Amino acid sequence: MELCVLSNPQDSHEILQNRAATELLGKLLAEKAEIVSLDYQLIELMQVIMKTKMKECNRYLKANQLSGISNIKDFRENNNASEYLNQALMVCRSAVNDIKEITSEIDSYNINDNDIINELDKLDVMDSAYYHYCKDNNVILYTFDKDFDSLEYKNNIKRINLDGK
Repeated sequence: MELCVLSNPQDSHEILQNRAATELLGKLLAEKAEIVSLDYQLIELMQVIMKTKMKECNRYLKANQLSGISNIKDFRENNNASEYLNQALMVCRSAVNDIKEITSEIDSYNINDNDIINELDKLDVMDSAYYHYCKDNNVILYTFDKDFDSLEYKNNIKRINLDGK
């Protein structure tokens, strides 16, 4: 989902991932597949949007010889960033509404903190939460992330290769 809402991917790898994620989502929608999202994913998505808009704002500020922004709190409080902050809020609202529209469910999931801690050497925190949700609920997890290749249980993991396979 995060890749589908990146309206302005920056490097060639992001562009390829954005295209592949958008094509996969289009295919799943055309097949009328049941799409489930997690409340955690909505939070993570909003963080991605905020950080992306903060980076855009930083490029603008530096191009205009203004002081840059070093963190999200600065982004929210800097008067020179208000236009970018408003854009971020608008994109967050739109993205969340879009996800609610295309998903059959926004599920809440109670994570097992021991499972996540035990996998911190293999997976990011949120990736581990998604992995366990999918494993526990027999849901397919589509990902570009090779970190999932190291896990023992892979029945519900479908890694997307950028070569279209």
